[in-house]
Amino acid sequence: MPRLVTDPNGLECPDYGSVTFTNARARFVNANMTEEQAIAALRDIWQAGNDEDKVLWQHQLEQDAVDAAEQARLADEARDQRQEAARLEEEAARKEEVKRHRSKYIAIPLRDAPSITPIFPSPYAVKRLDQGAYVEMYYFTNKGLEAAKRTIAPPDDDSMEMKTNPDGTVSWTPAATSRNTTGVVADRDLQWEEFSIAVPRMLRAAEQAGWAAERVKMLATFWGTILTHPYRASPDPIDPKTLLVYQDEQRMSWHRMITSPDGAWDLARINDSLLRDTKERVFQEERNRKERERDAQALQAIAAYGHGSVASSSGSRSVGARTPSSNRARQASSSSMASPRAAAQPYPVSKPVFATGARGQALSACAVCLGRHQHKVRDCNEGRTWDQAFATAACRVAGVLQLKDGRALCFDWQQARGCTGTKHDAKHLCSGCSQSTHGAQQCPRAENA
Repeated sequence: MPRLVTDPNGLECPDYGSVTFTNARARFVNANMTEEQAIAALRDIWQAGNDEDKVLWQHQLEQDAVDAAEQARLADEARDQRQEAARLEEEAARKEEVKRHRSKYIAIPLRDAPSITPIFPSPYAVKRLDQGAYVEMYYFTNKGLEAAKRTIAPPDDDSMEMKTNPDGTVSWTPAATSRNTTGVVADRDLQWEEFSIAVPRMLRAAEQAGWAAERVKMLATFWGTILTHPYRASPDPIDPKTLLVYQDEQRMSWHRMITSPDGAWDLARINDSLLRDTKERVFQEERNRKERERDAQALQAIAAYGHGSVASSSGSRSVGARTPSSNRARQASSSSMASPRAAAQPYPVSKPVFATGARGQALSACAVCLGRHQHKVRDCNEGRTWDQAFATAACRVAGVLQLKDGRALCFDWQQARGCTGTKHDAKHLCSGCSQSTHGAQQCPRAENA
């Protein structure tokens, strides 16, 4: 229905008796209706139409009110949505601002300054702990913390810095995750005082990084066992060093295995077998290090005297002290007589004197050939003793020392200090002659120190 544009309530009935409506009246006038009756009929018709328009007008007004209310509601809803979107955008921007500049918005408690100065590890170490990854304990030593004071980038710094890769190419890495490896000390090379200081600091840092309580407890137990292990108080420097190497290797492997298909293990449980293997490796490494030092000192002494002095003294040395090379040469010449002498006499009556090192210290006897000459004792698998007098009694199978008949041997028992353990007496056999009364260092077949 067409929309009404004029309010019918304000309209007046036309004057149908006027000249204007003459034709309209003529249509109604007939034998049965006079002109007055025609005027009245026209008025009735108009009034009926006006009444109908009034009803339609009222409906139109009501519909307009409903439409206006709906439009207002939609406008209010759109305005609210815009305001909410603006609020959410502002809130997101504020959260990002707080995240990027967290230190500006952290609430400061009203309290006195702490009596103990807080520690601030390297941003690299903090980032690694946040990732649950391995990080060297050096970063929590006094030296590591002192080096961290010179670090500019905070842990949440998203700036990038240029890095030169091993192949010569250049890449960009986050400043907070990069590190300068200069001066970083591996766990195995820490001093015990540094290790003891770093342990509680690192545990606290792991807690602050959100590590699981059981994992922090496992590390605390592991380090506590290391710090209280009998090796820690041993007078033999090899024993404390063994603990540091074991700790370094096991913790690094543990972190690597966490994400592997096989998974990690209870780090707090010390594997005695692995500890013994570690000790043997440390012993051999220390022995090799001392041999290299002696070789270097000998070369320096030769260089200091000059080629003339060496040439003039070569004759006297060939007559006097015996060197490992001269020993081996004489051993080779007497190899044809080795077996008869061994059959006639199980232990030699006298043994040649072994030439000492640059500092006058003799090397330990090899657990296999019993010789004290410089060689890789960890890899030694000679078939005969140092003087070719006897068949060797022991060998190494996959790096493990044992008698040739398959019986296991205690490595500590072969050292000068011996072994105080009482749970594996069957392994307390000499690797040189298989006797139970002594170890390799005291074996009568061993080369004299």
